Amino acid sequence: WMLAGLTVLTFLAEVTLVRLRHGDAVEALSLYEAALIVDVLLLPPRQALLAAVLGQVVALAVRRRPLVKVLFNLGNFAASMSALIAVVHLVGGTPGTLTARALAGVLLGSAAFTAVNLCCMAAILSLVTGVSRWSVIRSEARLSAYMAIGTLATGLTTTEIGLYAPMLLPFMAMPALALTYAYRAAAQEADERARSAYLLKLS
Repeated sequence: WMLAGLTVLTFLAEVTLVRLRHGDAVEALSLYEAALIVDVLLLPPRQALLAAVLGQVVALAVRRRPLVKVLFNLGNFAASMSALIAVVHLVGGTPGTLTARALAGVLLGSAAFTAVNLCCMAAILSLVTGVSRWSVIRSEARLSAYMAIGTLATGLTTTEIGLYAPMLLPFMAMPALALTYAYRAAAQEADERARSAYLLKLS
């Protein structure tokens, strides 16, 4: 039941989207990474990876994404998730309770996840927009770090509440909504910067 429940949670997190524009390309931000933290802390490694991949496959099928996008997302997140799982289990042992070692593993694993994910995104955005990968990494590093902190906090809190006070889980909707709102604000600010740069160039 835990695998099924967390697969559904991962799916719901992936369909909570905020779109962020990079020139002519669009990146979709979601609560998917927060759900991955929960998966890794509550499931064995193979089941955590399975919940992450299944949740995303169903979300991509529901949103009818092009096959190329589906394959890229699955490859990207499978690689990032594998890095997260490997570091968490190497540093923190087998999770199940949130100990100091497990917390250290999740912090380092999230950094590894963010680095792999950012490099993959930089590679694809470089191909699509023609901007160098290093430029994409530099411009997106701060937002990726903010996202990692936000999703990490949400994922850890949700896990702790799920372990010790599951009746309070519905109340986790509020911080998740706040995080989504913060993503929207970041996306809107990026759009406004792009419009200002365009108007300046035009003038």
